[in-house]
Amino acid sequence: MMPVVRVSDAAFMDLKLLSKWLETKTPGATIEEIISRSMDDLGLVQGASAEAHVGGELPAAGAPMTFKKTPGLSFTKVLTAKVDGIPVPNPKWGTVLTKTIGAVLKTGLNAEALVRDLQINARSDQYEEHGYKYQPEVGLSIQGQSAPDAWREISRLANKWQIPVEVEFQWRENPKAQHPGRLGVLHAGI
Repeated sequence: MMPVVRVSDAAFMDLKLLSKWLETKTPGATIEEIISRSMDDLGLVQGASAEAHVGGELPAAGAPMTFKKTPGLSFTKVLTAKVDGIPVPNPKWGTVLTKTIGAVLKTGLNAEALVRDLQINARSDQYEEHGYKYQPEVGLSIQGQSAPDAWREISRLANKWQIPVEVEFQWRENPKAQHPGRLGVLHAGI
């Protein structure tokens, strides 16, 4: 039996309005879409447990987990990364993003077209205000991103431009981390 959720008349009217914007057909589908988008925004995985892990069971402690869906990346640090087969020195989520953007530029796309295509805040000039940092290796100013947002854009670009990216990371020993102290591996573009 499915649980029943009671909502006020006002909340139900809001659900009907949202269903038009989200192009969903039922209140349940609207709620599911809102939950999915909210969890993505928070860097969480729906049903975040072994089901999200490739193979179904969590590997032994110390062995990295590989995921079908992106896990929650809050409270993580990058250990190693490769973009287009090239190791990223001193990797952080932002440097992996910059290297991925650089690999896209090597395909021949010009900076202005890339800035229009990016789903993060970036500019094709040197600008260092409001959280932007100029990245001379790509000639763009890019606003800082959280780990979940950086990976979302890395993955999107890598998949769109078929650029292989591999990131091995670790959750920090923080009770708010999805898997404190565990290792994970993410792949995109392959």
